Amino acid sequence: MLKDRRGDIMVMVVFIIPITLFLLNFMLTYGLAEYSKSTLITASREAARTYAVSHDRELARTTAENIITQTLNSDREYFNPGSDIVLFDEGKYAAATVNYRVPVAVPAMFRLIGVNTIIGNHMQVSSTARFVKEAVPSW
Repeated sequence: MLKDRRGDIMVMVVFIIPITLFLLNFMLTYGLAEYSKSTLITASREAARTYAVSHDRELARTTAENIITQTLNSDREYFNPGSDIVLFDEGKYAAATVNYRVPVAVPAMFRLIGVNTIIGNHMQVSSTARFVKEAVPSW
């Protein structure tokens, strides 16, 4: 007995293509978020280290800003150095937090499965580093 196989290709196209597109979008977004996180770890570490050694907030802020702008998209929508680089003076420690908003390639794809409250047009990624302050010699 021959089975009628008309429509099998249509069913595969209807199910496989959207799933493949969603997985591709997820992989691209996750890869960009991981790359951004790696850059933020470097930027926060270097900013905290600079602040711990030099005790100069502007130099530390400039250090983090240079790393971000040379590596990631420095559009103000995703990175604002004035508010996204936060330096802390914690007594014995110098700390830096760097924030970045990772653009989502196709934000509408996530709305299809109902997670638009979690992921909009961007995802927030941040990193914090802390170093012991160096003593400033008083001559």
